[in-house]
Amino acid sequence: MSRTSLSALVLLLLFVNLPQSVAELPAVSRSEVRRATSQEISEPPIFPIIHQPYFRGERELFGYRPAFMPNMISFDPENSPYIRDQFRIQKLDRRTRIWRSIDLMPVIRSRYPAWNGDTQYRYDDGSRPRDIMSVGSDQRVVFDDRGDAYTIFPTNRWGGSVWEVLLLHWLHDQDRWEVHALPSDLSYALLEHYDAYNDKSRPPVILANSYYNDGDAIVGHELFLIVPTRNSDGTLTLPAPVLLTDDAIHTYPGNGGSNLVITRGRYSYIVWAASQAVMSSGKSRVNGTPTYIIRYDHETRGLSEPVFLGLGGTAIDDHNTPAITIDRDGYLHVILGAHHQSFLYTKSLRPHSIDRGGWSTPSRIGGTTPGPEDPECISDTCDGYTYVSLIADQQNNLHLAARWAGSIGPVYSDGSTSHYSAQLVYLRKKSGEDWERRRSLVIPHHPTYSHWYQRIDSDRTGRLFLYYSYYADRLYSEEVEAYQAKWPEEAPLRYHANQSSTSCAANSPCYTTGPTSMYTMPLSERCECSYYRSVKEHDPVLLISDDGGDSWRIAVTNDFLIPDPLPSVGGRTVIPAGSIQRASKVPKEPRLKNLPRSKRGQKSGGP
Repeated sequence: MSRTSLSALVLLLLFVNLPQSVAELPAVSRSEVRRATSQEISEPPIFPIIHQPYFRGERELFGYRPAFMPNMISFDPENSPYIRDQFRIQKLDRRTRIWRSIDLMPVIRSRYPAWNGDTQYRYDDGSRPRDIMSVGSDQRVVFDDRGDAYTIFPTNRWGGSVWEVLLLHWLHDQDRWEVHALPSDLSYALLEHYDAYNDKSRPPVILANSYYNDGDAIVGHELFLIVPTRNSDGTLTLPAPVLLTDDAIHTYPGNGGSNLVITRGRYSYIVWAASQAVMSSGKSRVNGTPTYIIRYDHETRGLSEPVFLGLGGTAIDDHNTPAITIDRDGYLHVILGAHHQSFLYTKSLRPHSIDRGGWSTPSRIGGTTPGPEDPECISDTCDGYTYVSLIADQQNNLHLAARWAGSIGPVYSDGSTSHYSAQLVYLRKKSGEDWERRRSLVIPHHPTYSHWYQRIDSDRTGRLFLYYSYYADRLYSEEVEAYQAKWPEEAPLRYHANQSSTSCAANSPCYTTGPTSMYTMPLSERCECSYYRSVKEHDPVLLISDDGGDSWRIAVTNDFLIPDPLPSVGGRTVIPAGSIQRASKVPKEPRLKNLPRSKRGQKSGGP
């Protein structure tokens, strides 16, 4: 039996054995962080993972109960894992197999004692406030080679729609935190995070926007680079931000969470999407989102001229955020973003160069045509990619995760095939080879709109980690009922906008008998509604690949246990590639230095 047939059979068997009630479905709570003594997954999944109706995902299908709350993951120089979950950082104590939590709220209150913990964005129309500490925010913990840790924290101290961005810095040698506030007119920021060949000898640079646009209008804003400098006592100084452009679409990390800046040696390379259309020689607009790159010189503190790289997508669209990485030899690799189109890939023709004309012609990746070579795809173009997550590995291979809105699934009774399934997919480009065809990792049951908030990262040995948390919108009536039954602690879903076919009257209530009957319902009779300001993402998962993307599995605590002893060169721990295995002997964790409190920072059991 073929893999495709097997997947279809599994889907059919699970579908016909659905529970009669959706009220009994278990929900995952943030209180599940615990000691890893019990089995964290009852059976390994067969990929692609196929979700089932009524939000039945990895926990219901495979008994997935991780001892940690999955999120984007980072590793310190000794390859210990750190996973931030909003107000806390989870760190694994390998000796006890306990995920220890580091509370960040006392750290912030050391500078702002009156802060009430508010991180809410309040809409002007009275909709339910949105938590800006959701998975759409940059929650990575970034480490430099000294072992110092850095993380970005948005706070709302005014009770409105304005917040302040904080940089939290943990000084490894002094075991204490310091808090820096970014300039008040910068409302969103991203840290350059770990990539195989970016510079980790200095504090990570920061990209920040002058304004975070949460509305429908796509407006360009000022984009700044902040280059922290380290003082003789280990603390940081944040110099004045460097203006890169006054026309950058916001740096929202929910667009895949890739690096928009990459640093090697004396240079940082920054890419962005612009809101002003490119004009042809005939003075007409050229379709697509313009993408640019600029270089910052850390020695002279000067900027190059911006260089146009190409057009992402087919319109000015804030989904079309690019991504950048650098390989071992210094060549720059850039992905031009898309919104239900093909990503475009371009590479610098010379190492460390962004010169005009010094780039390969942007080429489509991931798009194929219907037929035997791509049986999942039954649409005209098969190139419905959005939200690029990109990273390079130590072998100069490129790894990419994205949402793919492929046209697969049932054909409606009127013969229409416009239904799409927004899958989580993985693509790879081995060094010196072409991009491989995408591979589906997770397929939702819900049709139309889905978001995975995926992030791809790697550890210090080159193992890949892919985090995702599932979000569905444009729900049908049965799905609304199932959602509220599974997560009863949330407020009832609030209808926001009518996303309907022509047969649905404007502002009509949402109706259908739901996902089980919509497969035989003519497309013209379907009506779906948007709840995007009240639905939330749920049930986060962390995948791991220890063979360079050939295979994937769900990560559990055992995947983070390191054999003892580790080799040491020059007083620094060295972890050979491929050395991490499931360990029967758990090494003793080194103690943090027991230093007295400092008046300049908060000592609170840092990383």
